[in-house]
Amino acid sequence: MVEISISLIAGILSVIASIYVTYLCYDIYRYNRLNRAWLAVAAGFLLVIARRTIGFITSFGYLPHINNFLKSIEGLLLLVISLLYIYGFLAMRKQFSTFEIVEKKVKEKLK
Repeated sequence: MVEISISLIAGILSVIASIYVTYLCYDIYRYNRLNRAWLAVAAGFLLVIARRTIGFITSFGYLPHINNFLKSIEGLLLLVISLLYIYGFLAMRKQFSTFEIVEKKVKEKLK
């Protein structure tokens, strides 16, 4: 029983942390609306919350009649989350390299 309680508490804390991280990503996007990559990362974290919820449902035996379906959805969510993170972070990396180029050009003009 203690293992279930620790697992449950850790799971709930991870969902709360994911909600907070999703908010942070969206907040960063609001300041930088040109970079939609932050929306992709925020969407990934929203899907992490959904995946975690499905994990609770299957781990604790809720809705046993659709358990196999939920596990297959959970696997699909992992793929979508990974693709959103890849897109988001590649787009951000590209923008950071653009910032470096602009910074170099500004420094050259100031000399």
